[in-house]
Amino acid sequence: MFHGEGGDALDRFTKSLEEYPAEGVVRVRGDNFFVDPGLIDRLVTTAQSHPNCDYVGYCSRDGRPAILSPVSVYAEWFRTSALRRANRLARDKPDREHVTRYLYSHPEQFNIRLTPAPTEIDREDVRLTVDIEEDWEHALAIYEALGPELLDWQRIASLLNHQPALRSRMAVLNRVHAPV
Repeated sequence: MFHGEGGDALDRFTKSLEEYPAEGVVRVRGDNFFVDPGLIDRLVTTAQSHPNCDYVGYCSRDGRPAILSPVSVYAEWFRTSALRRANRLARDKPDREHVTRYLYSHPEQFNIRLTPAPTEIDREDVRLTVDIEEDWEHALAIYEALGPELLDWQRIASLLNHQPALRSRMAVLNRVHAPV
């Protein structure tokens, strides 16, 4: 186990890569309970087939990196050398607080590849992040309905397709708790 010392998330994460060296990293955020292994495989395959990429992620319907969306089935891949460079260059507080923000916010400095997110789950009425208590209740309901072995994005999307009241509530929460 590694406990990084440092002033911010970007610095701590970069230091962890000194302890656990790698050329590329798949990052799964701790608040993304429904990250799909199949989507991770696509990230890694994309990174391998585009060896000059510094960052590989998914792109939401609004054109932003899907890692910022409330859908929370996504991970992201980045080259370690790119994160080290971001750690040296990033000055703004949001870039220091969010580990990969500087990478995908500076396509003029980094080779970014965003793959379209699956449209069946990338919707304004889907919210799988767990930021508030009601999100937790929704996550538990999904978990109880599908069980631990069947939590891929396709099954979650199918379940939510049959839950219009839940999707309606998720849409409201997405509008109320939209990122700035």
